[in-house]
Amino acid sequence: MTDFEKTRISEMRTEGRSYAEIAAALGLKAGSVKVFCQRSHLGGIRSAVGRTAHGRIVGCEQCGQTVRQQEGRKRKRFCSDACRMAWWSAHRSNVRQKTMHSFICEYCGKEFSLYGVTSRKYCSHGCYVRGRFSAAGKEGVSV
Repeated sequence: MTDFEKTRISEMRTEGRSYAEIAAALGLKAGSVKVFCQRSHLGGIRSAVGRTAHGRIVGCEQCGQTVRQQEGRKRKRFCSDACRMAWWSAHRSNVRQKTMHSFICEYCGKEFSLYGVTSRKYCSHGCYVRGRFSAAGKEGVSV
């Protein structure tokens, strides 16, 4: 592969052309173009438009500490799990809860709602214990 072909491949790759398009235009094998692009860190990126640069740095939404972003990966918002959990605990209104389910407690009759759970009998652990074991204890006692 000549220096001219290498520069043309780089230019065409930044324009958003695929390996096959570049290979057809320059009369090369698609595999050769792909290997050159990968070795030159042009592989996997069809277009520079809308992509972030390698090593983009943003701040953690909780503490402001810098968070290093990786190319081709989902954007990181937090520097650690502790910051992520603290932020979500403080911003519960930002959670998009799409599947809320309503139930009526079998013990106390109170209506309660839960996110994501499709079946539940009791509103609390206390109602569960009283509903399951106090009735069973009375039935098992013989007089």
